[in-house]
Parts: sequence; C-alpha cells; structure tokens
Amino acid sequence: MAQQPGITRQGFWGAISFGYGHSSLTSSNFDFADSAQGGGVALDVKLGGTLSPTVRLGGEVNVWTKSVGGLTEDVGNVSAAIYLYPAPRSGFFVKGGAGLASYQVSQGNTSSTTTGFGLLGGVGYDIRLGGKVSLTPVANFFWGHDGDLSPFIGIKHTIFDVGLGVQYN
Repeated sequence: MAQQPGITRQGFWGAISFGYGHSSLTSSNFDFADSAQGGGVALDVKLGGTLSPTVRLGGEVNVWTKSVGGLTEDVGNVSAAIYLYPAPRSGFFVKGGAGLASYQVSQGNTSSTTTGFGLLGGVGYDIRLGGKVSLTPVANFFWGHDGDLSPFIGIKHTIFDVGLGVQYN
C-alpha cells in the first residue's frame, strides 16, 4: 500500500470499530448449537498512547454478540495491547495482546457470566482523512479460555472479526 504523506503518530489516540464476527464456542462437556455460534455483531474500542512513530500501547475491548430465540450471548476480551507500525509513514499495523476473556449468556432479566484468560491479535490500516482522524479497516482474532458456567465446563471462544473504525490520532 502507498505511503501517506504527513502521517505522524504521537500522544493520545482512541478508536471505535463496528463489523461482523464469526464465533466458535467449545466446552469440555457440551456441544454448542450451531445457532449459538457463527455470525454476529462485532464491536472494538481501543485507547492508548504513542511511544514512538512505530509503537503504540493501549487497552482494547473486543465484543461479539448474537441473539437467537430470546437468548443472547456476549463474548469478549479486555486486553492490554501493543500496536506495531513496521513502516513509520505507512498506516499498516499489526497488534497483539493479552488479558481477560468473558462469556455471558442472558435471557430476559437473567444473565450468567464466566471469565478467564484471553489473547488478541490483528491487523489494520489507518487511512488519514485529514487532521487527526483516520478511517481504519481492521481484522481481529480473539481467543479466550472463559472457564466454567454450570453446566458447561471449560468454555473457550475463538472469534474472527472484520470491521471499519474511526480513529482519533
């Protein structure tokens, strides 16, 4: 991809992305129904600071949600992440992080949640629109070992999502 003139990365930054995600859910003792997995809405929110023109640190929240027959599943990660820009004047970046993973199931006014360990990876490209605002297509992978939520033992999630975000630089 072509370099964008005048790109600078410094100080505080934040972004929000919306898109489509595909979920795979597993459990040691239970097979999740196909209707409880697959495609759903994806949301990513990230905030952080800039260490150098090629390195940013931040926190990121990734959520996938799907409702079927009055039952809603929310799956996500909250991660500390590093964002690496291999070419200082390009908008391309790779990211990785680790933190908490969560699985929540809700029906009506009742919900149950379990949390565990999670990992995050992804790529994106900041397209500077002018000033300090960028349009950013992203592709994310987030995985979690969410834990137990009776009667399920060892719940794990794997989410791949693609989205389009707006970033303040």
